[in-house]
Amino acid sequence: MIDSPRSWRPVPTVVLTVLARLKQRRWAWRAWGVGLAVALVWASVPWSADTSSLAQAASVSGLHRSGNQILNGAGQVVRLRGVDIPSGEYACIQDFGIFSGPTDAASIQALLSWKINAVRLPLNEDCWLGVNTAGIDPAYVGANYRNTVIDYVTRLTAAGIAVIVDLHWAAPGAQKAVDQRPMADRDHSPAFWTSVANTFKTNTAVIFDLFNEPYPDNNQDTTAAWTCLRDGVAVATASCPGPDGNGAATNYAAAGMQQLLDAVRATGATNLVMVAGVAYTGVLRLWLTFKPNDPLNNIAASVHIYPPGSQCSNQACWDAQLAPVAA
Repeated sequence: MIDSPRSWRPVPTVVLTVLARLKQRRWAWRAWGVGLAVALVWASVPWSADTSSLAQAASVSGLHRSGNQILNGAGQVVRLRGVDIPSGEYACIQDFGIFSGPTDAASIQALLSWKINAVRLPLNEDCWLGVNTAGIDPAYVGANYRNTVIDYVTRLTAAGIAVIVDLHWAAPGAQKAVDQRPMADRDHSPAFWTSVANTFKTNTAVIFDLFNEPYPDNNQDTTAAWTCLRDGVAVATASCPGPDGNGAATNYAAAGMQQLLDAVRATGATNLVMVAGVAYTGVLRLWLTFKPNDPLNNIAASVHIYPPGSQCSNQACWDAQLAPVAA
C-alpha cells in the first residue's frame, strides 16, 4: 500500500476515498486508500503490493462511524485499503457485458494476496433498474445485471472484503446513463438507492457511496454548488445541476444528497453512507455546513485526491479543508 509522506491522526467522519488513476489497460484496478490514518495516494507514485507492515485485518462486518473512526461490529477500528474495479458503470450500457474483467474466485484470492480489505464497485442506474435499455442485450441489464452484482458483492464480503457500492452513471428521463453527470437525477436515482439499499441492508460490510464526483454549478466551489449538492432542485437552474462536462447546458431535476440518503434510510438500511463534496468530490470546504441530516448519524465524507495541480492536491488545502472534517 502507498502511504502518505506525512502522518495523519485517525480520520473517518471522512472516508477519504483517495483514487490513483493508474494509466494501464481498460481493466485497470485503481488504487485507493480509505483513511483511518489517511493514505494519500498520488498517480505519480508507483503501486506497491508490499503490505508486510500491516497488522492482521479486522473484520469488515458491522461497519459504522464512531466519532472520526470506522468501527466494525466488534468495536474494532477498521482501516479500509483497496481497489476500484471499474466497468460496472459502462460495460452494460455499452452493450458488451457487465464486468469486463475477472470476478471469479481466483481474482478474489489475488485481491486478498495484496492484503486489501475493500473494493469500490461503480454502478449504472439504468442497468440496475432496467430502464432506458432498449437495444441492449437483456443479459447485461435488469435482473441479470442485479444478480451478477449481488453475487460478486456477496462473494467479496464473504471473503472479508468490504464493498463500496457507488452510483457512478445516471441520467434523467428517457436519456441513457452513458457518462458522468453533474448531479444525480430525481427520475431514477432515488429509485436506484431504494432498490440497492433493500438489496444490501442485511450486509453490513457494504457501504453506500451516494453519487460519484458531482460537479454542480459548472464545477465551482460556491454556495450555490453546495446547496445544489445537498438539496437538488425540482426545476433546473443555471447553477443546479449546471453545465455538463463539455460545457453544454443541462435541464433536469437534480436529486440532492439529502433525497438520496432519505431513500436509503427509508428502507431500514443502517449501512455506512458516503457523501461527496463538490468539484468532482475534490473539495470539502463547506461539507460540514451542507452535510445531509442522517437520523442514524452514520455518514462519512468522501474526497477524491488527484495529482498535483488539481483540486485540493496539496498539504495546505488538506490542512484547511480535510482536517476540520476529520477532527
